[in-house]
Amino acid sequence: MSNRTFQFRLRCSHCAPERNSQELQVEMLRDDGHWEAQKLQLDFPGFRLYLIALLLCQHRHLIRHGLEKGLPLQQIEADFQVSTTDDWDLISLRSAYQIQLDAGAASVEASTLHWIEERMARCPVGRNLPPGVDSQISLTVLA
Repeated sequence: MSNRTFQFRLRCSHCAPERNSQELQVEMLRDDGHWEAQKLQLDFPGFRLYLIALLLCQHRHLIRHGLEKGLPLQQIEADFQVSTTDDWDLISLRSAYQIQLDAGAASVEASTLHWIEERMARCPVGRNLPPGVDSQISLTVLA
């Protein structure tokens, strides 16, 4: 039995003073190797909507808890990879987020990043993953 792999990437900016998401882009890697912008529509396959919802839920929790910790978020980039069985059962999720802070911002403690990662894993969509799914979230700060 082979597995299916789905890959998405997310990019957005967060300008001061509001830090609202601007220019949010979500793309999916197609089978032909090209990235395709995802403009959500009601006729999207339900499983794709589910995966995008999970990515956006984690992203929202990153913003919320990052701001709670006083991080001056400037830009967020994420790579999101999902593996399933041929029958569409989730096997693993890998979310790698990279954040860029405002110029001159203080360095971020590893414990703060870990705290935010834990909160991201508890987003409502992520909390409802089936038991046994191997889910990992990593958060790094770009220099």
